[in-house]
Amino acid sequence: MMLLPRIFFGLFCLAIAEIILFHTDSKWTDCGLVILEALKPGRHIVSDVHSPLEEEKEHETSVECHGRRIFMYDLPSKFNVNYYLNETLCRGGLMAWMDLCERFQHGGYGRRYYLAENEYEGQWDGDWYDRDFYMLEAIFHSRMLTYTCRTLDPKKADAFFVPYYTGIDALPLLYAKPNTFDTFEKRKAFGSEIVDWLDQNAHEFWHKYQGRDHFIMLGRTCSDFRPRREWGTGWVDRPYMSNVVQLTIESEKENEQAVPYPTAFHPSSPERLRSWVSEVERAERTFLVVYVGAPRPELDWSIRGIVSRECKEAGNTSCHMVDCSKLTCSHSPVLIYKTFLQSNFCLQPRGDSATRRSTFDCMIAGSIPVFFHRDSAYSQYTWHLPQDPSSYSVFISEDELKDAKSILKVLESYFPERIQKMRDTILSFIPNLIYNNFSNSISSNQKDAFELSIERVLERIADSMKGLRATGGGSK
Repeated sequence: MMLLPRIFFGLFCLAIAEIILFHTDSKWTDCGLVILEALKPGRHIVSDVHSPLEEEKEHETSVECHGRRIFMYDLPSKFNVNYYLNETLCRGGLMAWMDLCERFQHGGYGRRYYLAENEYEGQWDGDWYDRDFYMLEAIFHSRMLTYTCRTLDPKKADAFFVPYYTGIDALPLLYAKPNTFDTFEKRKAFGSEIVDWLDQNAHEFWHKYQGRDHFIMLGRTCSDFRPRREWGTGWVDRPYMSNVVQLTIESEKENEQAVPYPTAFHPSSPERLRSWVSEVERAERTFLVVYVGAPRPELDWSIRGIVSRECKEAGNTSCHMVDCSKLTCSHSPVLIYKTFLQSNFCLQPRGDSATRRSTFDCMIAGSIPVFFHRDSAYSQYTWHLPQDPSSYSVFISEDELKDAKSILKVLESYFPERIQKMRDTILSFIPNLIYNNFSNSISSNQKDAFELSIERVLERIADSMKGLRATGGGSK
């Protein structure tokens, strides 16, 4: 019964924040944080009784929400929002050397990035953030709170979302030192607590299809959820987790699906998004190719050293390099985006894992990515990128590079007409790669990264349910 006042309180805070934004020069009010705090989860599944607001909402959207209703579990705060409401945790409690509190701001988008007017010759406004790509769990949680077809009645749901900050919860275990036997056993048992909660508090819905109609966001790479002696957790070994649709920034298993890394740009309106795409289209590109990264000599298999060396030898006019060993690239969005806007191509060798956030920074700036391993994008982001990789990217295998194939010669063979055609393709799907700070209509053809992910999740679950019912599957 307390949910309705919380909703009104959250909407009231949002309205106040909008007034502040447009009528004062004061710092942006953190609406995402206010709304999440106002709707701080309780400890039990929401009852079947709806508020009048929810009944009206479902009546008005009954047609467009057919097959799209999602029930989000009301988890105890220790599984999600407590990680930023409790400053002891986010300010050194999760990672002793890192303050994560600011990264939770604005619903997971992070601290708003401000610039002096002369720092950027083009459009620049309050839609840019000092982002952290591990905050996708908070981003999805925040966006689901305002999802048009969210239902408060689990019996009406077509799918179930578990807003557990899995990757964030795993941080103290992943970086625990020394890596003792006790730590290994804790990492191996990771995830047991949330599964126990689902079993006890949502038994009917969790067991009905053994988790096949559930999904969750994992804000780290898949290797963090595999049990190994030196690293990882036992998440994948938890009951039903092989059935649950798991969204992640890098996937391996069939029930895992990679979604775009969050970038620094989160437009506040369709107009701001269109304005940015126009800016990208008009950008004057003076470099053939750019490489934003650092050599990784400690990784025997890495080709980054080869890429860095060829780029340096080519000279700054052909290959412009931003050395991230000398600059904190992850928190320098101005420099990074200005660089990508000036280049036709961007080099994307593998890093600690197959995928890179830089891939999305590069494409959002209209630069054409050059990949050296198929797992860097082609096998990963199948929901958000075109089926034909050659329509938007260049591929040179790592083996070819090790055999002294020249990157520059390959790229110089691309005629301006082909480059323009590839860039036009990228311009067409930029909206699908960005996490907006606004919501499109549920029936809109243009969807952002979150909306497209949710649509594909629902399609996958619907297909799974259809097959399961056809064979008489599910709980008895």
